[in-house]
Amino acid sequence: SQDDRFAFIAEWYDPNASLFRRYELLYYPKDGSVEMYDVKNHRTFLKRTKYDDLHLEDLFVGNKVTVFSRHLSLVDYGDQYTARKLGSRKERTLALVKPDAVPKIGELIDIIINAGFTITKAKMMVLSR
Repeated sequence: SQDDRFAFIAEWYDPNASLFRRYELLYYPKDGSVEMYDVKNHRTFLKRTKYDDLHLEDLFVGNKVTVFSRHLSLVDYGDQYTARKLGSRKERTLALVKPDAVPKIGELIDIIINAGFTITKAKMMVLSR
């Protein structure tokens, strides 16, 4: 039923074909199992299987997760139920960098990432009055 599964659109880079493959990743928190569907070919890629290394707190858009040695990037919610339930868990922060700190922007980005934050949108611009 819809109450006990969360759906995400995940991308995986296939180095052999040099392209990104899209999957629908379904996570069942009740028993910790996952299921994957190939979006392009409309078929099952991975039958529902228990997978202990994936947890509900790992599932948010923009995160990278590993399922059976396949590194997946979660790019979107798979359905409205998941977006409603899990979309409110994330927090957003706006950071502005003063012009005198621009030469050290690489160090700033390292500090932000090492602190556990994810940069989802970055834009370099000069603000007008």
